[in-house]
Amino acid sequence: ERAIKFKITSLESRLASLTNEDESDKEVRHLNVALTTAQNELEIWKESMKKRFPQYVADVKEHKEISLSDLRSSLGDNVLFLEYFFGQNALYIFGVFHGKAELIMMPNKNLEERVHKFCRLLAKGLQSENRTVDFKNYTTLSSGLFGELMSPILKALDVDLTEEPLQAIIIPDGVLSLLPFQALVVSKTDLLNVNYKALDYLVRYCTISYSFDGASPFVSGNPAKENLLAFGWSDGIERSPNDLPGTYHELRAIADVIPGEFFMGAKARKETFL
Repeated sequence: ERAIKFKITSLESRLASLTNEDESDKEVRHLNVALTTAQNELEIWKESMKKRFPQYVADVKEHKEISLSDLRSSLGDNVLFLEYFFGQNALYIFGVFHGKAELIMMPNKNLEERVHKFCRLLAKGLQSENRTVDFKNYTTLSSGLFGELMSPILKALDVDLTEEPLQAIIIPDGVLSLLPFQALVVSKTDLLNVNYKALDYLVRYCTISYSFDGASPFVSGNPAKENLLAFGWSDGIERSPNDLPGTYHELRAIADVIPGEFFMGAKARKETFL
């Protein structure tokens, strides 16, 4: 949906920039046809979603788009709002802080590949084999991603991470939904020895929350539904490094505040979900 809307916006912008003096009627007709096609594509997509996921569509309608003025007034004094959006050849970053709003465009140079590589390093964990090489790759990738995804917009918004503790609301897009921004390194280290604990992580400067759209963090009331379905792949006991005992305790805590069905341990099976 966002990709189609971006296409529509781009076509509308190109049409608005045309003048009768330097552009032919043929170009205008071509853009109008493309715009109509994109608008029809969006309507077809919406109808398809409505048939396949009626409850989702109903939930989306409850969350209206938020205006820039409302967004500014909804943010606290030390709250940083960042939204990312992939265009065809670039990454757009929209940010708001202390009432100031900025939109910047960054070239998309193999960003998806680098994010996946960074996530693979996280999943690999600390291993004795190639640990020095992994540490160097981790610090290089994480500081590079911070410099690309965070530094430009922080500079544009006059955000100084060292001045005050921040709360950041991040709306990722595409592959960035896989990226734990907290694990990015603010400044590249010159450490010769492997020491992940000593790295200058972003989490040291701000707490980060994520959302799938810009309006949801500011919706009043309790959005929880009574038909919550949750699975936890553990019974609370760690028998091997692959076990996740924390998921058991997380689900127990969630069950105390949100009604629904919770399946843990042996009950958290594919057959149960289907």
